[in-house]
Amino acid sequence: MYLFALYKPRNVVKRRSRHTRSSMKPTSAPDIRIEPVRSKRDLRLFLETPLNLHKDEPFWAPLPMFLEKEQLDRSANPFWKHADRELFLAFRGERAVGRIAAVIDHDLDAVTGERVGVWGYFACEDDPAVATSLFRAAEDWHNARPEGRAAFLRGPLNPSLNYAAGMLVEGFERFPSFMNPYNPPYYPPLVEACGMEKEQDLFYYRFCRAANFDICNQELGKNFARGAEHYTLRRSTRATYDEDMRLLADLFTRCWADNWGFTPMHAEEIRHSWAVMRWLPAPSELTFLEYKGEAVGMSLYGADLGRLFKRLNGRISLSAPWHLFAGLRAVDGVRLYMLGVTKKHRRGLAIFRLLLGTINAAADTAALDYVDAGWVLEDNVNMNQICERLKGERLTRSRIYRRECGRV
Repeated sequence: MYLFALYKPRNVVKRRSRHTRSSMKPTSAPDIRIEPVRSKRDLRLFLETPLNLHKDEPFWAPLPMFLEKEQLDRSANPFWKHADRELFLAFRGERAVGRIAAVIDHDLDAVTGERVGVWGYFACEDDPAVATSLFRAAEDWHNARPEGRAAFLRGPLNPSLNYAAGMLVEGFERFPSFMNPYNPPYYPPLVEACGMEKEQDLFYYRFCRAANFDICNQELGKNFARGAEHYTLRRSTRATYDEDMRLLADLFTRCWADNWGFTPMHAEEIRHSWAVMRWLPAPSELTFLEYKGEAVGMSLYGADLGRLFKRLNGRISLSAPWHLFAGLRAVDGVRLYMLGVTKKHRRGLAIFRLLLGTINAAADTAALDYVDAGWVLEDNVNMNQICERLKGERLTRSRIYRRECGRV
């Protein structure tokens, strides 16, 4: 999900990844077969595949399967009203060894002016032949689309940049916060061996109570001296829910329209996402920044449930109540999902007023130790400088990859 809108980023310069590329030439293997998901049984296997492949990864915390299933449900998720998808499984014998989703996002095509072959929900064992077969299936599906073949592949987007996105390339030794992508270290060289190259990086930051909160209050005091008293924070409530959802959809476009990779998030999608988040075992808080009574920014945060979902390991079983009880007691941080300010109010004190006020309010609510914030575009220099100025620690780096169609 998006975080931090400030300034239109510079054009992205492609650079070769620092990861070592696999020495194996990626070719498909005769013992690997790719099959599309057609039945409920296939879909369940698609959801279970990463759980089976990565169950022994110490820092991997999957989303519960029911949440991922809901994301992919064409009848439940309004995203699919302007998008289409095909899900593929890779088999070696009868064992599933990988998966991938090929996604057409018509809103993204309209914004970029190109046919983008989105891929996501990628999971694969450490075998270049399996990865090659999966990407070939996704590209073939994109090239057969009725409106014409895709110009390039981009991913991982699950299913778009407005949801979970990116492949972890730095920070494998850290436990990820909720909705912060995690994958085994072999993933980047595996997809790079298939011709994928860096298109954009996403940064995630951590603000720790001991290191940051005094600085936050000092900055906030300085800003008030320059006129920040005109900015106030308002929390969304049940009484203002309908109006706040309309306001959130408007602010989303006004805050992020200039950012790389932007696609609008329709009001129906926002309502749906908010409804799903309200089912999480810890509530989320939506806060608006107002300038003389007019909403000019917003932030969305909730408890960091990463370690809780690690305990559940993707499944809701008979032991789930115990894991929920123990996991919630162990929550010691906040996850800041989204924060943006409209273009007119981006310079100077407004972003500090919203960011600092949110960090303080979020952590003070339950005397928590840290706030994890992300993502921030690598090329959003101004926002990265603000995070560093507030002593934010860069927690992880995730990557969006690109490959021109026709390359192997």
